[in-house]
Amino acid sequence: MLGLNVGKLINLRNLPRTGWVLRGIPASLAESVVDHLFLTTLVSMLIVDKLKKMGVRIDSEKVLKASLLHDIPEAITGDVVRPLKAAYRKEFESIEENALRELGLGDYVDLFVETGREETLESLIVKLSDDLATLIVGVEECKKGFDVSDIVNNTRRDIVEKISKPGLEIVKKAVGELFGTYITSSTNEYCS
Repeated sequence: MLGLNVGKLINLRNLPRTGWVLRGIPASLAESVVDHLFLTTLVSMLIVDKLKKMGVRIDSEKVLKASLLHDIPEAITGDVVRPLKAAYRKEFESIEENALRELGLGDYVDLFVETGREETLESLIVKLSDDLATLIVGVEECKKGFDVSDIVNNTRRDIVEKISKPGLEIVKKAVGELFGTYITSSTNEYCS
């Protein structure tokens, strides 16, 4: 039998992402953490495949594992909003590492920590995919009439900032080709 804490892990299916709920999307309709993990991993896969076709060497297994793991600690912590995590970064790093161990995923702590540092191409792809998944859902929620324009605008800004760093021109090109419509469109097109 695996050492996974399956009972806690499956609760992620029913854990709505807090940012959406705080902006008026009913919890029953809001994206769950599992929904977000799936979309983030799918976006990561598409970016990795695009980069490989462009001749970039990248560890796709590492990217996909990290994408799948990036919010798994929320099975223990709940979905904590980014500003709070940022304000208590060191404390949350420790809490999330302990949560991974409690969930039976202690072997992946080093990968989780590496992803949080954004020092490798693989970790940058995961963080970009995380933001892109949020942006995509935000745009779709705006189309439904929910005012999540602040999340859409802030996430779009974060994506542009990440892909505009020196040395990441090929990543910017790949992301632009795949998801340019979401990055360049005006929030006013979707959010009233």
